Amino acid sequence: MSGFVKVSSQILDSTIWDQPWNVKGVWITMLAMADRYGNIVSSIPGLARRATVTIEECEAALTVFLSPDKYSKTPEQEGRRIEVIDGGWHLINYAKYRNMRDEDSRREYQRNWVKDRRHKASNVDTESRHVDSCLLTSTQAEAEANSTPLPPKGERRQRRNRESMFAAYPEAICEITKSILAQTPREDVDGRLIRTDPALLIERLDALVSSNGSITPDLLLRSWVAYVHSKPAHLKAPQYFFGDKKDNGDGANWHPFARLLWHGANREQVPA
Repeated sequence: MSGFVKVSSQILDSTIWDQPWNVKGVWITMLAMADRYGNIVSSIPGLARRATVTIEECEAALTVFLSPDKYSKTPEQEGRRIEVIDGGWHLINYAKYRNMRDEDSRREYQRNWVKDRRHKASNVDTESRHVDSCLLTSTQAEAEANSTPLPPKGERRQRRNRESMFAAYPEAICEITKSILAQTPREDVDGRLIRTDPALLIERLDALVSSNGSITPDLLLRSWVAYVHSKPAHLKAPQYFFGDKKDNGDGANWHPFARLLWHGANREQVPA
């Protein structure tokens, strides 16, 4: 993880906040340096340099973190905050607070999803109320419609159903779904026709993003592009590539490609 760390406001009520400023500075620096597992790989001089403290102050702070704290709110290991590992240190309670952050992200996504869905549904309803009046007042559009052949009834129904379907999902999910469909070949290398199912695809993409705040629509799109570029012997349709709702996609076809992208992003956070 790099560039951003979310620090819980509970730090203000912890005993760490009663320590001198150099101890607080080293602690916040270690939080920012930790990977998704809570491990910090560094030497004491390197940690001191990043925390802008002296080596002696850094050593004193580490002594505090390695020592028992009978007033700590988390009794694991007698209130100790870190343990020594090969090449650095491990934050003992990191997984606990990471899960709290993930839950907050999931709730925020769901709130935004519901808000966006209601907004889109409201717009669709407003547009439908004006359709008849627009058609009656636009004689030019009527004349052009009479002179232009209509698409087959089945195609018109499919188009209306697809527009209604996309209106029910967040804009980001809709755009990624359209991009994935646009990146899908018509045939695989053996000439087999790739049959796409937009309704099932958008449902599965939305379920994946809703289930884990670390899974982004852009990551799913890049996973699909990487899969297509790998030129598999039998290309799966995108709705099957992203798994089903039973296992929520973990272990499905998209997951190995996503992990390659995560590892290539310099320790970027990976979904648990």
